[in-house]
Order: sequence, then structure tokens, then C-alpha cells
Amino acid sequence: MGAPRPLHVVTAILVGAYLGRRGLRKGSLSKSGAMAAFAVAVLTWGSGPRFGITLIAFYLSGSKLSRVGAATKMRQDEAATEGGARDAAQVLCCSLPAAVPAALAAAAYRAEIGDDARTDLTANTRGTMLVARFVAFFAVCAGDTWASELGCLAAAPPRLVTAPWRVVPPGTNGGVTLAGTAASVAGGAFVGVVHGLAGFATVGASAAGARAEVAGLAALGAAAGFAGSLLDSVLGATLQRTSFDDEKRCVARPERSDARALCGADVLSNHGVNLASATAVMLAAPGAARWWLLRA
Repeated sequence: MGAPRPLHVVTAILVGAYLGRRGLRKGSLSKSGAMAAFAVAVLTWGSGPRFGITLIAFYLSGSKLSRVGAATKMRQDEAATEGGARDAAQVLCCSLPAAVPAALAAAAYRAEIGDDARTDLTANTRGTMLVARFVAFFAVCAGDTWASELGCLAAAPPRLVTAPWRVVPPGTNGGVTLAGTAASVAGGAFVGVVHGLAGFATVGASAAGARAEVAGLAALGAAAGFAGSLLDSVLGATLQRTSFDDEKRCVARPERSDARALCGADVLSNHGVNLASATAVMLAAPGAARWWLLRA
């Protein structure tokens, strides 16, 4: 099966250390989050540069967007903190499951052809199917992050996904807006484009082949971002409690029992909802992608 290239391993350690230190310094990661980011970065980049580049792009985009409209977000949700410091649970839930198919895909490509390969979503190869899972998982996570960070700033108030006639406060779990949904699709497409371009830069292909790969992965990412956003909203509206502080006029922290319940049962945490939706789409992505492309 072959082992990862030594250069990949060394680069993975350096990149992991940089990301953890950068996040800690800028306040986007807590201490536990920085340690988790280091571990995931080492595992992901060690599987190949294209996987690592995708992880970095996802991480940086989320960190940048968390600072957009920070003051408004803090007024809407008392759980929001300026800079959006993420702890280990948040980091692992939105990255570790994708590191597994990345490592397996790298191993499959080394076993099949001796090195990395382009992603042909119509090909029923183990490596390609695992890449589709990797892209789909990060597409859902990016879509959720982009929607959460930008959707709450929309001019139109959100509506509950399970009761579209009901207007809910910004920050409500299961609350959706057109802008937030568009952000989910854009975030997913962003992941697909980055992974395709990273593959072109590190693996190499003809211009026509690169365009086809980027287009296919962008479509996969956009679809995964939309599907993940919908599933995340449904789970959030039904299995995640949202409470409202009438005095502060904002969504309350989930652990507060004195706030007024808006919707959802207290079954899953925010991390649990994100993990469940991203994992479900990740598992379904290869079959859905091949079915759609082969019928076209």
C-alpha cells in the first residue's frame, strides 16, 4: 500500500503547528481547539496536499466570516463571542470525520496507481468515492458556517424550517433565510472549487481535465452544502432546544433553564446536529453524485 511521503508528513506538522498557533493568537481557537486543529491538520495534510489545502481554506474562511458583523451577532445571541473562539469539540466535529476518508483515499490511490490521482466522479474507484465523501463533509460544514455567520445578518427575518409561516429571532436553531441558504450553497461550492484547484496544482492535468474536475467538485460541493443546510435546519428545529431571553431580546445560551423555550427538544447539542448532518451527507454523497452524473 505504501507509506505517505516524508515531505507530506513534515509539511503536515509545520502546517498543523501554524494553524493551531495562529488560531490561538487571533482568538479564533481556544487552547483545546488549537490542539485539536494541530492533530487534524497533521492527519489531513499527511494524506496529501490537496486535502490539507482544502482544510486550510475551510478553516480560514470560517475564521474570517466569524468576525463579520460580530457586534450584531453578539446582540442577537448571548452565546456568540467576538472572534468566534472554537473549542476542541467544535474543531473535531467539523473536521475529524473528513480526515478518515482523506487518509483512506490516499492509501487507495497509492495501492491502485502508486500516487494521487484526479477525481472522476463518474468512476467507480475506491479512491474517487472517498474523495467525494471528503469534499461533501467539508462542503456541509462550510455551508453551515457560512450560513450561520452571514444568514443572521440578512435584512429579512428567519422563518422556522418546519413551520415556514412562523417568523423567529435571528440565531434560532432551524431558522432559515434565503440569504443563509444561498450562503450554504456558496460555501459548499467554495470547498469543491478549492479541492479541484488544489488537485490541479498538486497532481496536474490538462486544462480541459482540470475544468471538468473543478466543475464536478463545485457541483458536488454546492449540492452537499444545500442538502446539509436543510438537514441541519430540520434537526436544529426539532432536536435542539432554542431559548429566548425576553429581557435582553436575544437567543439565550442553551443551558439556561430560566429562558423562554422557542422550539426544539433538548436532545442534541449544536455540535451533535452539525456532526449528524455532515456525516449523513458524507455517506450519501458518492452514490448521489454518480447517479446524477450518469443519468445526465
